[in-house]
Amino acid sequence: MKNKLLIVGSFPSEKRNIFGGIAKSCRILIESNHFSKFEIIEMDTSQISNPKPNLVKRFFNAIKRLINLIYINIVQKPGVVLIFCSDGFSAV
Repeated sequence: MKNKLLIVGSFPSEKRNIFGGIAKSCRILIESNHFSKFEIIEMDTSQISNPKPNLVKRFFNAIKRLINLIYINIVQKPGVVLIFCSDGFSAV
């Protein structure tokens, strides 16, 4: 049985015009052989549009992501969590 690894980072679909260092790092990790021993759970925290939505919309999206994080930890019980964040409000 593989250990579960939750990666909280940027996993945008190909349709969305989201780019950046965290999205590239997450993609590299998922494709890496080093992480093949884990059952990977992806939690997408990328922004919903480019340019960034207003602060109120971003706040409510952050609350939804926090609830989703708690839910994943309770239901799927990952053994390891890897969290990516940027500076500013992303780190909060």
